[in-house]
Amino acid sequence: MGGGVGVLAAAARQRAIATRRRTARLGMSARPDLVRVPSELQRTALWAITEGGTERSVVGGALSLATHDVDVTCFDLEDLRRKRFEWAWLDVAAPFRLHTPLSVVACTVPRALPHLLIKRAGPADRIEPREHEQARRAPGAAAPGDLIDAVTTGLASRAALALADFRSSGEPPPPTLARDTLDAPLPDGWRAWAGADPADETRRLATAIGDGLEHDARDRELVVETLGPLVVVYVASGGPLGEGALEDLVDAAVGVCERVLAATPDLGPRGVLG
Repeated sequence: MGGGVGVLAAAARQRAIATRRRTARLGMSARPDLVRVPSELQRTALWAITEGGTERSVVGGALSLATHDVDVTCFDLEDLRRKRFEWAWLDVAAPFRLHTPLSVVACTVPRALPHLLIKRAGPADRIEPREHEQARRAPGAAAPGDLIDAVTTGLASRAALALADFRSSGEPPPPTLARDTLDAPLPDGWRAWAGADPADETRRLATAIGDGLEHDARDRELVVETLGPLVVVYVASGGPLGEGALEDLVDAAVGVCERVLAATPDLGPRGVLG
């Protein structure tokens, strides 16, 4: 028990150090949670695949883009399914999964955006278990079910995780996303999904976001998701990012927000499209 507590304490110290480094590098402040992120986050494909997960090393701040103030929150997201020895992929045409934990940049813009998901092709398109998700059980070793109680009470070690078979499943897209890909002009290697009957404005938004995505991605497996006032950007197969790489991801998110703001109408003072 003492060893497990020590491991948890060390992990907490490392997260605190990571948060301090992020605040210094990004010029942002530490935040206790995701309270500044719009509730639409819970209706995203990101949230569906990870079942919400657990956020770590949360920092945030406000940026001025032309005449608009954009609130930005950066955090690492740990997949909740992992704690149950599970992983999932998004069950859409040209499906993909996520390699978690991963770093996320969530921006709040003064817009009412359609649900739009855009992704660059990459390793997360392979619907297969990662190395740590495959059992390495010796003959006669315990079955996965024997470990569940230990894990849920915080007593499992890394060795125990190596004995577990991770279950996988296809997660249906949120109701506001169709399974079929969106017919919209995007750079080679990119694909998008939107609602079942997307309006022309949605296609124009996808085209506007796509103009510059290759530059923003910098060869990373970038994912962009919009919904309501929310713009979310992350790397599907990137894992938790260091300060320099996260700074690049924030730059990518800012570029996406600039194009979103330029391509969509302002909200009036009562939240009505102007």
